[in-house]
Amino acid sequence: MKRIITGITIILAGVMILLSNINVLNFGPVFADWWPLLLIGAGLLMLINDSKNYIWSLFVSGLGVLFLVNTLDIARVSVGDIFFPAVLVAIGLSILRQSTGSTIRRVSEKNDEDITAILGGSSHKNTSSDYRGGKVTAVMGGSEIDLSKATIKKDALLDVFVFMGGVELRVPENVIVKSRAVMVMGGIEDKTSPVHSKDAPILYLDGVLIMAGIEVKR
Repeated sequence: MKRIITGITIILAGVMILLSNINVLNFGPVFADWWPLLLIGAGLLMLINDSKNYIWSLFVSGLGVLFLVNTLDIARVSVGDIFFPAVLVAIGLSILRQSTGSTIRRVSEKNDEDITAILGGSSHKNTSSDYRGGKVTAVMGGSEIDLSKATIKKDALLDVFVFMGGVELRVPENVIVKSRAVMVMGGIEDKTSPVHSKDAPILYLDGVLIMAGIEVKR
């Protein structure tokens, strides 16, 4: 679902820019009033990607709403007066949420798990005997994920959303890594040695990378 929404958004943006450049339609005035919808959409995309990460999703969407109220002249709100206190509140809520045990343990035996790193770093090691994948969200933060001691019996799927951040991923020796992720000013660097077995399990990387990177190692 996330890939579909992201793809449609990029296509629509490209069509709008193309029509404006060839003077078919002038989207300049429209964009000037409605650009905050991009922030609102980004927040919703974060929520779809990881519903547990609702604090920062609401923050980004809320920021978009404030800008939209200004651009449409519904009301005059000083975004600068609200932005930094709101950031502090969001960081505080994230810390409280982590301290109450809602985050994933650093060492896990789960077959699938969700990992989130927002404005910071995280380190996770998984030793599952039947690892099947999970979700990784890193927004202006980094995450180290060690699957080197986990067992992937057949195939596994890791769904990633990385925005202005990075992920270091360690995989088992016998696993092939294949990327199907959408990358916007980002990339995946695979430093693993080749696996020649036809029956080797495959770890698929799906998702979206925006101004971000993933490094895959053994």
